[in-house]
Amino acid sequence: MMQKSRIIAGVLLAVLSISACAGQAPGGNQPNPIGQPQSTVDPKLPPMDGSKPVPPANGTPLPPANGTPLPPPVDGTNPAPADNQAPMQIVAQTFPVTVWNYQGITLQPSDVGVAPGQPVADQSAIELPDGRVRLYFFAQNKGIMSAISSDGLKFTTEAGMRLPDGSGMPRAFVLPDKRIRLYFITGDGVGSAISDDGLAFTVEPGVRINSRDTVLPKLSGVSVVATDSGYRAYFSDLPIPGTGPMAHAIYSATSSDGLTWQVEANPRIGAPDISAPSAMAISAEHPFVLREKDGSYTMYFARNATIWSATSTDGLAWSNEQSTLVAGNDPDVLVHSNGTRSLYYGDFRPTIGGYLLVARQQSAPWDIQIGAKPGAGRAFTVALTGTSTSPLTVTPGYALTTSDYTITPASQIAPGTVTVTISDASREMPAILVTDGTLTRSVMLQPQMMAPPPKP
Repeated sequence: MMQKSRIIAGVLLAVLSISACAGQAPGGNQPNPIGQPQSTVDPKLPPMDGSKPVPPANGTPLPPANGTPLPPPVDGTNPAPADNQAPMQIVAQTFPVTVWNYQGITLQPSDVGVAPGQPVADQSAIELPDGRVRLYFFAQNKGIMSAISSDGLKFTTEAGMRLPDGSGMPRAFVLPDKRIRLYFITGDGVGSAISDDGLAFTVEPGVRINSRDTVLPKLSGVSVVATDSGYRAYFSDLPIPGTGPMAHAIYSATSSDGLTWQVEANPRIGAPDISAPSAMAISAEHPFVLREKDGSYTMYFARNATIWSATSTDGLAWSNEQSTLVAGNDPDVLVHSNGTRSLYYGDFRPTIGGYLLVARQQSAPWDIQIGAKPGAGRAFTVALTGTSTSPLTVTPGYALTTSDYTITPASQIAPGTVTVTISDASREMPAILVTDGTLTRSVMLQPQMMAPPPKP
């Protein structure tokens, strides 16, 4: 999954070298569902071959997290066969929809003195009193660094280290007295450091959440939110370098002071049994949680190299899981004082290493739905829904090998469809950029959306 194990390899190696082996909760209205499917078929975009529709979904329907059966198709027929050779169903939407507008890279290895191919990862953003944005991030063989920006898009690194090598996956939390507490992973679990100015940090004694107090061998960085009775932290297990794609789950802990934590039973989101055959489909890792103005919660997390979201009224029971389609991992969302929402996240390319990106939430007159192209192997139908006044251009994702992609047509007015075929020789997670010149979407072509091979 997007070489995530490579990204955290440096973090884990640094952590292991020091042992034997989140952002603030800004306010803002709850975001609108991103490309939320409706229950009727869009008359503008019927199934590709004119046959009866299959159950509405953005790609192959996945079993619900609770293991209940999939609902029947809207036309009352039997579900599509397991090899999913039925045509893609285009589902109706109400426009405008709320999407994430890709803004580009914030930082990459060459910006911070990290060797090519090594990770710069796990950015955490806070807004300063003067409106500037500060990012904290991990840099391979360096530690935790920071960068500053006047617009939250273009960043300049700040001198020095916030924490030394051996600290990873930072999450910054603004305390009521305006001090900054920086949570980070250590050899034993999650530690913390405190700062008056956000630059000079003093490590606080002890371990905040010890991995031995959980069912997880190693912990990811935590996301901390203020609750009505104190604080709640969210975290997942830590992907292990060299193990390949694995399923993950998100857990939580509570605290009255942000220092002493009690781990809560059972996962909040994700695979309760990571060895189950369906576990990858419901995997969830490295969460970030916002407390909304109405008291509800919004979680952003990574699932199969794509950013997903979910909502909750109490911070414990989560629902409305849906893909943002954003290609990446390690999400962190900042609600600016003017109400703008920025999604900070990461990705990895072998020739570059780990790098950091940003997207801005906005309404849009067009959207994207993705499905496997029946019987075509690594091919996808990219449905452009809504309307566009100019053609939408479709290109391979950032730094991907262009020769691996065949895109037909390369530009298309919405509503319409584009076919993307990926070379069988490609070893990269497939992604595309779709733009009208103003709005740009960075979209993962998910593995579960590929047409499975024929049954033996």
